[in-house]
Amino acid sequence: MNSLNKILRLIFSVTVIFLVTGCSSSKLINSWKDPELKPAQLKNVFVICVNNNNTKRREWEDAVVNSLKSNGVKAHPSYKDFPKDIPDSSNLSSYLGNKFDAVLMVHKVNEEIRKYRTPGFATIYPVVAIHGHFFHSYSRIYREVYVPGRIEKEKVYQLETSVYEPSEDGRLIWSAVTETRSPSSTKEFSRDVLEVLIPNMRAFGIIPGQK
Repeated sequence: MNSLNKILRLIFSVTVIFLVTGCSSSKLINSWKDPELKPAQLKNVFVICVNNNNTKRREWEDAVVNSLKSNGVKAHPSYKDFPKDIPDSSNLSSYLGNKFDAVLMVHKVNEEIRKYRTPGFATIYPVVAIHGHFFHSYSRIYREVYVPGRIEKEKVYQLETSVYEPSEDGRLIWSAVTETRSPSSTKEFSRDVLEVLIPNMRAFGIIPGQK
């Protein structure tokens, strides 16, 4: 019975890992572009990621900058000029001047714990049995067991990513909301979100690529 319990725990653990990792990707909730704005692909972007954790803020800004650069857009992270805190909006426009044609900002709009039920399932595991006394031949007997379902929890994040004109009125050019389930790290989180955002920015003509 002890060996059976160990096998059941192992099967359940592997199943939970599969379900959690399988839910870690991001999806696009909605997106919008100013319909009155003439198509103009970004060339030089100032990137701001709003996060109270300075390390995560830097990781996010680096990820966005690198992703934009790999898509032909020059980008600059805000932490290099404002290392302690994100820049104040009151003096940001004067700082930006004519150096940038847009400001891209990422911030969290919602965070919640969601519950879901892991369904039960039947599985078959092998039991090794010995038959005979001389040749000690082995045969395998397979026994079906049932792994019961369980209630699991996951953390869900919704982020809003927006692009603004760098002028004082800060006109909104494009915006999108993404949802991500149970990211294992900041690196995975930012990667998954950007894999969703970049194609949408291309589709709207915000960055170079097929419209």
